[in-house]
Amino acid sequence: MRTWLLFFIYAVVILAIKSVWVIPGNFLLLAVIFFALHEEWVKGLALSLMLGFLVDCLSIAMMGTTLFSFAAVFGLVRFLRTKILFQTLLSRFFWVMIFSAVNAIVALIYAGVLGEGGHHLRLFLPRLLVGGLLDASLGLFWFPVLDWYQGLTWDKLTTRPDILLKK
Repeated sequence: MRTWLLFFIYAVVILAIKSVWVIPGNFLLLAVIFFALHEEWVKGLALSLMLGFLVDCLSIAMMGTTLFSFAAVFGLVRFLRTKILFQTLLSRFFWVMIFSAVNAIVALIYAGVLGEGGHHLRLFLPRLLVGGLLDASLGLFWFPVLDWYQGLTWDKLTTRPDILLKK
C-alpha cells in the first residue's frame, strides 16, 4: 500500500509539473521501466497501468493510448529482464532508448497514425530518436532516485538525523 501511495503521489506531481512547464523527458515511462526491472510482475504491471490511466485521464489523446503503450513496454522489459540486468550501464542506456522509442511507436500505432501506410513515421522518427536519447540520459540519474523513493517511509521523513547520532 505504501508503494501505491508513493507512486500515485509521484505521478500526480510529475503530471502537475509537466502541465505547467515544458519539461523534456518521460519520467513516468522511466518509472514503468523501473517497475519492470525491480518489482514483482503483478505489482509492477498494476503500478504501470495506474500510471498509464492517470496520464490518459489528463491527456488529450485517445483513452487507453498511454495505458496500452505502458503495458506493452512493461511486457517487453519484463521479457528481456534477465538479459538487461546482466549488462553494463552503457548497454542499459541503449535499452532505455529503445524502450522509449517502442513506447512512442506503440502509442502512434494505437492512435492510428501509422495505420495509413506508415508515411507519418518519417515525421516522428527524429523526435523518437531525440526523445529516446533524452530519456536514456535522464534514466542514468533518475533510476537511483526512484530506488531511493521506493524505499521511503514516514519514519525516514520525520526522524531528525541528530537524534540518531546521540547515545
